Amino acid sequence: MFHTFKGGIMPPLRKELTGNSSLENLSVPQVCYLPLQQHKGIPSVPVVKAGDLVDEGQLVARAEGAGSANIHASVPGRVVEIVQAQSVYGMQPAIVIEAEGAFGKTGRVKDSGEWVNFSRDELVQKVRDAGLVNLGDTGYPADLTGTTVTGKKTDILIINCTAVEPYITSDEILMRTHPDEIIEGILIALKILNIQKAVIAIDNKNSNAALTLTDALSKIKSPYGITIKKLKSRYPLGAEKQLVFSTLGRVIKSGRTAADGGVSLHDAATIFALREAVVLDKPLIERYITVSGSMIKSPGNYKVRIGTRIADIAEECGGLKGKAARIVMGGPMSGTAINDMNIPVVKSTSAVLFLSDDEAHTGSEQTCIRCGRCVKVCPMGLLPCKIATASAKGETGKALMFHPEMCIMCGSCSYTCPAHIPLADMIYKVNEIIAG
Repeated sequence: MFHTFKGGIMPPLRKELTGNSSLENLSVPQVCYLPLQQHKGIPSVPVVKAGDLVDEGQLVARAEGAGSANIHASVPGRVVEIVQAQSVYGMQPAIVIEAEGAFGKTGRVKDSGEWVNFSRDELVQKVRDAGLVNLGDTGYPADLTGTTVTGKKTDILIINCTAVEPYITSDEILMRTHPDEIIEGILIALKILNIQKAVIAIDNKNSNAALTLTDALSKIKSPYGITIKKLKSRYPLGAEKQLVFSTLGRVIKSGRTAADGGVSLHDAATIFALREAVVLDKPLIERYITVSGSMIKSPGNYKVRIGTRIADIAEECGGLKGKAARIVMGGPMSGTAINDMNIPVVKSTSAVLFLSDDEAHTGSEQTCIRCGRCVKVCPMGLLPCKIATASAKGETGKALMFHPEMCIMCGSCSYTCPAHIPLADMIYKVNEIIAG
């Protein structure tokens, strides 16, 4: 039986461009740009300076507090400078490394089962040392400590394998090609969290991945209870509150998180990277991303070094067929549109999309016709049109009456608006004003 959340949409998935591709490696960049903020948290603090020689995987910026994560050199080479540069999180300092010297092996081969003998504290330290963050678009630090939040201890782990964001297929391919590694990552996460249950939440259109994960589960003997639950595919199923409700039937109230509901929530890519951090002692210096859209000549799913510029990715993927109407880091619904090809891939980058006019769903903005479509599809039960109207008039106080802070920025309202009003962007601006 499916639990289904209210609202949501069924946009064209457009995964045919990369859905059957293999995972390939892109070339190592000659110059690597490492912003000090690579996730939605506190920026890291540099521990290197211009002129320093660094090894592949060496710590170059240290985590500063609970909301921060270590950053490591994606390539061996020389630190050219630490300079202000544009990133997906805005203008900020970035460590620039020019590649030179030998590439070492960042993950040492050893017995996969060795981690079973590690204490929980040792596992937590390995994850923190590796600079692991949630590899979805949120990118918050992911130490999986299972800390009690407002008196509620974590009692279950959910692995988000829903893949309902259009275009993005890297997680789907990862699940199909590395199911054993993902299952081992889940076992490690359960030991760190000190809990017994995990649910792999997967949408009902992703049957191939479900089969491979089911087969991998059948091969292990474990004291933990790991189950697979198929969910009705609908965007934004992968959003935190919607996924917890659809999987467990638990309601996460406004202003609360999954942790408040006793849930530790991570996607497949994060679990895969967690396993590499523990089993291979490998810091987070690369990740799989989807490069797609009709304007790129060679779409696919690629392993990319953190700090690789979008321009370098486009060049290696055959270049563009013409001027892209929109370039997006992340998914087309919840990602960030960029206008600078020098922006680098960061830890939270799940995709880079080069979209045509038709794909970008562009159109001339018109006057709201009060059709109510944005209200119908909002998974949080908000009135996006009311918030946007108040925002356009500069009436922030009035906008606050409609609770813009509850918005999860899924973009469903903007997608469905026949007047092409950028509703989600306008709500985001209101929340920026609120945040000060």
